[in-house]
Amino acid sequence: MLREGPAAWINSSYPRKLEELVPDIITIKLGTNDSKMKHWENNKDKFERDLKTFIAEFRQINPKVKIYLCLPVPAFDLRTKELSTGDGISGTRILNEIIPIIQQVARDEGLPIIDLQTPLATHIEYFSDGVHPNEAGLAAIAQLIYEQIRLGAE
Repeated sequence: MLREGPAAWINSSYPRKLEELVPDIITIKLGTNDSKMKHWENNKDKFERDLKTFIAEFRQINPKVKIYLCLPVPAFDLRTKELSTGDGISGTRILNEIIPIIQQVARDEGLPIIDLQTPLATHIEYFSDGVHPNEAGLAAIAQLIYEQIRLGAE
């Protein structure tokens, strides 16, 4: 989510692809890589601003776009079977620092949230390396997103 750093999503080809597609529905599931201490330590004060900027940019592409903010999936330490901590991707930083910011932005912007954290918090088996979802994890994420979008459409 953060706009600064070598792996910033905004610098990839995906934003331009979205501009071409002009989507009616967008789900934003970012923040996991931002939990790395090297990104978070000096940029955490920019996360809220960058997320709000991101939302505004999507609204410029399509003012009627329905945006869902997804709470990031948990990140586990496979050795301890607990949320990961430390300088790398941090499950505790995601839970305690990043998710509250996403929830606040959702309130500020009037956006629905899709909680991917809570339902997957007890499913370490869905993550091949503790961070990246395997096939079962991707299916669970897709189902959760589908259900929330379907509920929003009713």
